[in-house]
Amino acid sequence: MVSRYSIIQYVPDAIANERINIGVLAFDDQVVRVKFLAKWNRVVHFAPSADISFLRDFSQDMQSITAQGLLFPGDCAKGQPNHERLLQACQNWCNSIQFTEPKGSLEKVDDLLAEISQRFLVGPLPKAKVLRDRQAAAQVATTHIRATLQKLYSQGQARELLRKGYRIQGKHKKHQFDVTVANGHPLLAVHGISFEIHPPAQILDSLAFMILDIKESAPHFPLAVVALPPAPSSDPSEKLSHLYQEHRTTYETLGARVIGEEEVECWAMEQLQVTAQLQVTAQL
Repeated sequence: MVSRYSIIQYVPDAIANERINIGVLAFDDQVVRVKFLAKWNRVVHFAPSADISFLRDFSQDMQSITAQGLLFPGDCAKGQPNHERLLQACQNWCNSIQFTEPKGSLEKVDDLLAEISQRFLVGPLPKAKVLRDRQAAAQVATTHIRATLQKLYSQGQARELLRKGYRIQGKHKKHQFDVTVANGHPLLAVHGISFEIHPPAQILDSLAFMILDIKESAPHFPLAVVALPPAPSSDPSEKLSHLYQEHRTTYETLGARVIGEEEVECWAMEQLQVTAQLQVTAQL
């Protein structure tokens, strides 16, 4: 049995005659199936000044109509083949919802519906992920350290403890990390780096020297690197993945803890609790 299909279109302006697909209809002489857009975002953008609520109502009506084996509102079988009735409707309808003339297919109705849905019902385009740079990684580190301090201290104390632009003395020179927790002296420091984009070699090497110099001066000082790993869509992701793994190993070998953004608060909480315990012990 030959199957047929028709595209259901929205034409907001009959003079301009611009149209957008909103649904698909597949049928033979016994089975009728319909499917509409899951999301109407593109339709809203297509006709921003129009109220499209009636399109949603129409889609619901069509679900009920096709469940009865009919093709469109007001359809009546009367022994006439489905494709002939739909063709007459296509030729006579002049409103803002229109059906294209039915076309034949050798596919079964359900298979045909799946095929034409994929081809003609275009959903909203996925938003491209914005790749984060080193400054974004620095902000991630700062945000999570601030959140950790706010869990442990009052708002005023947390604000005093969190330092940006604080310089820590290494063996050879002072270094400025993205965020430092300090109370008269530094308690921990965190620096951000991103491999979502290709980081300059100078920045990678500079961070390695900062870690080395601090650790030579204070081997047990809590120091972490918040490393944003390569995004799956990065190009070329394999090179970035290799670079990420290589420098992760380097920084950890030098004595820093390399952590992901979801680990920052746990790491900071642990370090601050250890520091607090050491202070209590020293007072005994």
